Amino acid sequence: MWRQLISVSAVGMLALPGLANSFETPDEPLRLVDAVGYAQHTHPSNRHLELDYELARETFQQLESGSRLEARVLVVPQRADRAAKNVTNSVDDSYARLEVTYPIYDFGLTSASADQAATNLDIAGQFVDFSTQQRRLAIMKQFFDVLLADLDYGVKNEKMTLAFLRFNRYREEMELYQAHAEVDVLALETIYRERFHARQQAAIEQLVSRRKLGMMMGSVDYVPRDLQQPELSIYIDREVLDYQVMLENVLKNSHEMVTAKLQVEQAQHALTVVEKRYQPSVDVRLEATEWTQETGSRNSASIGLQFEIPLASGTRKSHDRKKAMIDIQRAEARVAEVEHDLRTQVLELWKTISLHQVDLAAARVRSDYRDQYMDRARTLYELEETADIGDAQAEQLRSLLDTKRVEFELTLAWSKYDMMRGVPVYQN
Repeated sequence: MWRQLISVSAVGMLALPGLANSFETPDEPLRLVDAVGYAQHTHPSNRHLELDYELARETFQQLESGSRLEARVLVVPQRADRAAKNVTNSVDDSYARLEVTYPIYDFGLTSASADQAATNLDIAGQFVDFSTQQRRLAIMKQFFDVLLADLDYGVKNEKMTLAFLRFNRYREEMELYQAHAEVDVLALETIYRERFHARQQAAIEQLVSRRKLGMMMGSVDYVPRDLQQPELSIYIDREVLDYQVMLENVLKNSHEMVTAKLQVEQAQHALTVVEKRYQPSVDVRLEATEWTQETGSRNSASIGLQFEIPLASGTRKSHDRKKAMIDIQRAEARVAEVEHDLRTQVLELWKTISLHQVDLAAARVRSDYRDQYMDRARTLYELEETADIGDAQAEQLRSLLDTKRVEFELTLAWSKYDMMRGVPVYQN
C-alpha cells in the first residue's frame, strides 16, 4: 500500500513560466540522496554568496601571487620659446618618460593584507557551504512533504469513498423503500461533500508539493512523479545524546561559530593592516626620459632605491586604528551572541528529539494495533460476518501517516543537528 501511495502520478500539472536552465533530470523513482545533491547547483538563494566567494578568491590570489610591478609612460607634447636673441620662433620642447616601480619591502603591509584576504576567503567559503547545507535540509523536508501528501491523499480518499458509499446506500433505500428520512440522507450527503472537499485539497497538495520539490532542486519545469521511500534508520534509531555533549559538538564545529571566530581574526588582520599602512616602504625605481628639441636632444636614465617615510597623517591613523579596534570588539561580541543563540537552539533541538523519540514509540504501537485490527476485519469479512473493513483500512492508513510524519520530523531534527555540528546533511 505504501509503495502504491508514493507512486501517485502528477499527470496534468501545468508548467509554470520561468527561465530555462541547465537542469539535468534525475532518474526515477527519485531517491532522497539524489534530490539533496541538487543543493550543489547554482540557485538564486545563494548566487550572491557564490559571487562574494569568487571576489574574495580573486582578491586573495592577487595579493598572494600577483605582480606588484608598476609601470607607466608619461608623454608631454609641448613647444617653448627660445631665450636666445634673434630667434623668434618657438621650438619643440616635448618629452616622454618611462617610470617603473617595484616594491621590495613594506614592513609587513603586503603580508598582513594577504592574511586578511585569506581570512575573508575562508569566511566567504563558510557562507557558501552553510547556505548549501541549509538547502539540502530544505530539499529533504520538501521530499518528505511529498511523501506525506501522498499518504494524506490516501487517507482522505478512503474516508471520502466510505462516506459516499453510506450516503448512496441510504439514498437508494429511501428512493426504493422509503426506509430513511430525507433529512438523514442529506446529513450523510453533507459528510460526503465535506470529505470530497478534503480529498480534493489533498490532491492539489500532491501537485503543489511536487512542484515545490522540483523548484527547490533548481528547475521550474521538473515535476518528480515517483519517489523512493528513503532509508532513515541511521536517524530514527539513533540514541538521544546528552544535551551537554550535543552543545559541545555544535559550539566547536558549527558554521555560525566558525564564521564568527573567523570574523574576529579578520578584524585583527585589518588592525594590523592599518598599523602597517603608515610605516615606511622601499621601492626600486627605474626612470628613462627622452627629450627632443629642434636644436638638439638629450637622453637620460636613472635607477635607484626610493624610500617613502610618512611623516604626518593628521588624525587619519588614529581614526583608522580606533575604528579597527571597534570592529574587533564588535566581532568578539558577535561570537558571544552566536554562542548564546546556539545554546538556545541546541536545547530546543534536544527537547524536540527527545519528544519525537517518545512519539515514535507510541506511533509504532498504534500502527501495530491498526495492522492487526485490519487483519481481523479482513478475516471476518472473508467469513461473511459483520466487519468494518472500510473504517479499519482508513484508520490503518491514518496510523501509517502518523508514524511516517514522526519519523520524518525526527530525521529532520537529527539532520539539523548534523548541520549545526558541521556534518553534511544526508550524504548517503
